[in-house]
Amino acid sequence: MSKLIPICAICVGAVAIASAANAAPRDIQFRSVNFATGVVQLHNFGASTESLAGWRFCTHDENQTFRYSGNTGLNGVSIPASESFFVHFNNDAAGANAINISTLGGSFALPLDGAAIGDAYGLGLYINGVFGNGNNLADHLQWSRDGLDNPVADERSDEAQNGLVWNDQTQWVATSASTTYIRLRNPTTGGAAGSSNINTPADYDALDAVPDCQPNGEDDFFDIADGTSLDTEPDGIPDECQAVASCDGDANGDLVIDVNDISFVLFRLGQNNGVCGDGDANGDGVNDVNDISYVLFRLGTCGAGGPCP
Repeated sequence: MSKLIPICAICVGAVAIASAANAAPRDIQFRSVNFATGVVQLHNFGASTESLAGWRFCTHDENQTFRYSGNTGLNGVSIPASESFFVHFNNDAAGANAINISTLGGSFALPLDGAAIGDAYGLGLYINGVFGNGNNLADHLQWSRDGLDNPVADERSDEAQNGLVWNDQTQWVATSASTTYIRLRNPTTGGAAGSSNINTPADYDALDAVPDCQPNGEDDFFDIADGTSLDTEPDGIPDECQAVASCDGDANGDLVIDVNDISFVLFRLGQNNGVCGDGDANGDGVNDVNDISYVLFRLGTCGAGGPCP
């Protein structure tokens, strides 16, 4: 007898014939799964609000399969365009954009995990309760320790593949012993139920922790993607988390005060971004001609202790 390797899977379902309120249910995607907090993030990548009325989760792991949430648990819930909704498996939700699984009713495979050896999980959301038809899926996500395939936690993987939301039912996002967080890095979204919207394991990152340098409770990657933070380098780190220049008058942050700093300021005149080391040489919160004068007066010097904090 072959040894079963436990796995984790997630899927989201939608009505086969979309209503006007759910014209593009595949705009709704699993954006992140946090094992540490027990929170699953749904995000609306579309241009209009999507109602989740009648949508239902289905969950599976290595020990439990075909666990379904209540058929009215998400009634009254909508996700506006470019916003998220959070499902709390530890029943500690707070705020209008979050819900506890206890409120959803029905049953879930618990706990929500996938890092330890032996872990396996599967999750789905259907809005019409027809769980065996892949065309009813809005999204699907599956992960496993080391990315190994498993025939127990893949109860909806074949439907996801046939429904064109997952590339291959045998492929999984690979987790490790230290994984606490999975995020969607490359969303492929849009379309009515049944339309092609295929994700693959390569579209996701399995991380040891949530990158949050501010901190503001949000993944830095999402802050940049949503426009909450700038990444002018770009290096994947929000500009507000970067080390500032230590040279008094160094506008571009290269620790040298020269003509390049003048060009740097000129290119950013009037931006008013107020980011020290990004054109605001004198640290007054405005990129203007005063910054040019400030740089000119200090050409060829590099002394610490200027207006930059």
